[in-house]
Amino acid sequence: MMRERLKELELCIRRFYLRQSQRPFRGELVTTAWNVLPTATPRILLLRQDRIDDVLCSTPILDMLRRAFPHAQMDIVLSHNNIALADVVRHWCDHVWCYAKTVASFLHLRRMLRRMHYDVVVDLMDNPSTTSTLLLGATNAPFRFGIFKENAWAYTHCVPLLDRSRYHYVERIAQLLLPFGIDPAAAELDLRYPLSQSDITRAACDLGLLEHPERCGFVFIHTSTRHHPLQWEWGRYRELVQMIHEQFPSLAVGIGGTSDDADAISAIAMQSGAFVLPTLPFHRYAAMLYYARLLITPDTSIVHAAAALKVPAVVLFHRGDERLLPWYPYRSPYRALVSNGSVNAIAASDVLAATCELLAENSPPTGERIFAAL
Repeated sequence: MMRERLKELELCIRRFYLRQSQRPFRGELVTTAWNVLPTATPRILLLRQDRIDDVLCSTPILDMLRRAFPHAQMDIVLSHNNIALADVVRHWCDHVWCYAKTVASFLHLRRMLRRMHYDVVVDLMDNPSTTSTLLLGATNAPFRFGIFKENAWAYTHCVPLLDRSRYHYVERIAQLLLPFGIDPAAAELDLRYPLSQSDITRAACDLGLLEHPERCGFVFIHTSTRHHPLQWEWGRYRELVQMIHEQFPSLAVGIGGTSDDADAISAIAMQSGAFVLPTLPFHRYAAMLYYARLLITPDTSIVHAAAALKVPAVVLFHRGDERLLPWYPYRSPYRALVSNGSVNAIAASDVLAATCELLAENSPPTGERIFAAL
């Protein structure tokens, strides 16, 4: 009963803020690099309470802000959907808050955020978010930055929303650097995925490289998510692995996914000669990409980790909206196979052709990576 009442209250609050979306934007539109903050050591809060791939695409912003404000207090709000990247963002952020989509969580977080007396809050989303709007108001921060969209009234400073059909998501949200005095056109926007030496050593152990050194430079296949248009049939994976082994007999292939799919993945590995990648927390799982020569997947979360590590990727995309540019790997070698329907329309032979092209164009892991495995 209490849970139902809290949910009803949450919906009422959200409906109230949605009604505010008709209010006009009365702040300043920032179109050039101009530091609007009155202090060199601001207390910064970043809102990124959505998905793992959104966090990965935001890493250039985190890095550029930390470089520009090395002594600032910089915190971030994540959620249960992407808290697996808490250790990654701590490379730049001093504190990680976790938001759960309940009224109780919001009220607790609101109280904690107000105690921090942030100077500026940055909404990193390029779609209007009721949660972000709630959190912006909760902080009482004097400066609130966001991309110009339906909830622009909640910001003190807006940056332009670049054309979603022409500009990559990384470039769109990088415009939020402008009111910090940073020109995104001159910034290093390559994705970041920091790995410590212990991460690299543990990844070698997770892959069993001491017992199987031939796995260094393997093809990393990450199976589809539960989102139906991104589901590639299990038989296609088996067919693909068999074709890769026929084309490249000495190339190891590892296949992995979620624990829910463990039985299907084990069956594919047994039938095709691949080895099974261990089911691990996201950061530890992604660290195994360090030793991969190529990634094949329909899942954009692991794609952006690969892009940060400059691991070439063959990506199976479902394009549901022609007006939106797909989230291609950013500034990293890739081949995109795009279907307007389900990715099942993509043949294994097409994936193999893209795989052959990328393997021909990109070298195996360097001696440094092989040495790190020993």
